[in-house]
Order: sequence, then C-alpha cells, then structure tokens
Amino acid sequence: MVAVGEKIGVRHKSSIQMATVAYVGKIEGRPEECWIGVSYVEPIGKHDGTHAGKRYFECAQNFGSFVKPTKIVDAMTLDEALVSQYERNTALEEKVGAMNSSAIFVIETPTTELRSVSITDFPVVSLSKETILQKTPKCRHLDISNTKIENWKEVHEAIEGTQIRELTASRMKLHSKRIENRTFQELFHTAIHSDNFLSGLLWMSKKHFQSSSKAL
Repeated sequence: MVAVGEKIGVRHKSSIQMATVAYVGKIEGRPEECWIGVSYVEPIGKHDGTHAGKRYFECAQNFGSFVKPTKIVDAMTLDEALVSQYERNTALEEKVGAMNSSAIFVIETPTTELRSVSITDFPVVSLSKETILQKTPKCRHLDISNTKIENWKEVHEAIEGTQIRELTASRMKLHSKRIENRTFQELFHTAIHSDNFLSGLLWMSKKHFQSSSKAL
C-alpha cells in the first residue's frame, strides 16, 4: 500500500500521470474500503482535496483527485517515465495561464536534445538501451535516483555504448551482481580510467557506496 507523501504514477485516460499521495483511507458515502487521494503535477484533477463538502487533503483547485488502488502504477518503463517527465501538456498549461490571467510561453527542448535526464522518484523498474539511444541520444548525465531498478548489471548493459558519462544513483538498494566476470567494484575502478563503462564519475550517496562495497 502506498503512503502519504509518496510519488506515484496514476493511470489517467490513455497516459500515466505523476502525482503525490495526499490521503489514504475511506471516503464518506463511498462503499469502497480504500481510496487514494492524490495531488497531480498538472491541473487534471477534479477538486482541491474535498468531497461532498468535507476536506480530506490540501491542494490547488483542479489538481486533486481520488483514485482506486487499481489505478496506481507501481512499475514504469523508461519510455513511460520520459513521456511523463518531459512531454508537457501545453494545452493544460495554457489553461492554467488563462485562469491566472497571464500568458504562458512554453519553450520545450525535445528529449533527443537533452544532455541531462532525470527519472528521479519515478517507479521505473528497468532501463532500455534502445530507449536511451532513440529518445535521449545526446544524454551525458542520467539520474536514476530512488527508482526501482534492482541491479548494476542492468544499468551497465543499458548505458554501455551510449553517450552517458555521469550517473546519479542515490537512495537505492542495487544488487552488486557480477558483470562479464567482473564485480561492480572492479567496474567502478575501470570507469574512472576508461570509456568502457563510464568515463566520468558514478555519483551516489557515500553511505550507499560503502554498503555496496561491503556486500561484494
């Protein structure tokens, strides 16, 4: 079960929208045992955290909604995360601008031109080299912090041969499986001295790196 404050994906029409959990529990007048109150990052909701005159949580008008647990997305692909993170809904942004009596000018950078990409906090469970090469071919820094990717072998296989030279991977519990007969510790040493894996630094929290090294 999700917890208040957790960032999640929510199935909304034909897309997955990111939101923050603001309430978990029952709603008066509804028979279901559990509803998830969410605050979206865009005004695609129905209210401001109230239902039938009762307030369950705080958020801006049209950013709040109650969804069933079956609508929660606890696993995303890299492609889905990139769409949610970087493909903005300009129509909604223009609507917000109209509500605020001010014009909104959106200057988007296509993902194919991005040098730095972040999927921090997205429930991404796997990386895809194909997606990286097609969607973010110029990316040199990738931030996968607090995602659901499980092991360094997958990270290595996905970014080897791409333009990525810096990796941020904090707040994660990645398994240090052997990669091509080498441990992650050996690969980390190699990364500093060659382009076989990463020519830059692997940025991660000091605490995590120490725990990972002990596990090898």
